[in-house]
Amino acid sequence: MGIATYVRAMKAGQKEYKTCVSMGWDPYLPALEKQITNADIAGEEPLGLMSIPMELLAGTRTGARRDCFSPSFLPLLEENSEFAAKWAALAEAHLAEGIRDPITAVEYMNRYYVVEGNKRVSVLRYYGCPSVTGTVVRLLPQKTDTPEYRMYQEFLSFNRRTKINFIQFYTQGNYARLLSLLDQDDHRPWDFERRREFFADCTRFRRAFQEFRDDTDMHRDEALLRYLQIYGYNYLRS
Repeated sequence: MGIATYVRAMKAGQKEYKTCVSMGWDPYLPALEKQITNADIAGEEPLGLMSIPMELLAGTRTGARRDCFSPSFLPLLEENSEFAAKWAALAEAHLAEGIRDPITAVEYMNRYYVVEGNKRVSVLRYYGCPSVTGTVVRLLPQKTDTPEYRMYQEFLSFNRRTKINFIQFYTQGNYARLLSLLDQDDHRPWDFERRREFFADCTRFRRAFQEFRDDTDMHRDEALLRYLQIYGYNYLRS
């Protein structure tokens, strides 16, 4: 069963590979070391064990194994390889009891890059898992006068208060606007229960937004902010 599943995943990966080649795009998994150098990193901040949204896993830390995967973490190596056998075993373990060992990763500019556990991510992503547990170290970027750097600083302020990493904004000021709507006069750091409740509220909103979004190109978290500005957080929770 595991190898048969691997073959299906491999064929999907090879299809993505061919599409990327035809479009002139890099057909392999992105590697952070090919995007930045040590000079781009101002420091490190251990974040510990956390839930990483699968949609924010952007690639691998180094280029050592990137040619084993398509850009979406789909496997590329042939079914008779040792890699395929290990991937298939992980798939069987996931279906039998779940993949329990956390990956290790780094976060850079609110995107995550796998240090150890690429095959685990590949299997979980193939099965549609929304997140993966990982031990994470944040790589802090050098200060620059760019909109991306300013946006990331706003995210850091929001994240350090709430420990929430699943909200994505692309307009400056929106993290502060959201926090003001959620915190009101309470400026204490968020605890686990508060994060759990907000995650459940966001999940419910996202499902409704996906169902009724029609042709709008508004990002779901921008829509969430607009909703809260109009109706308030208590209305969302009711």
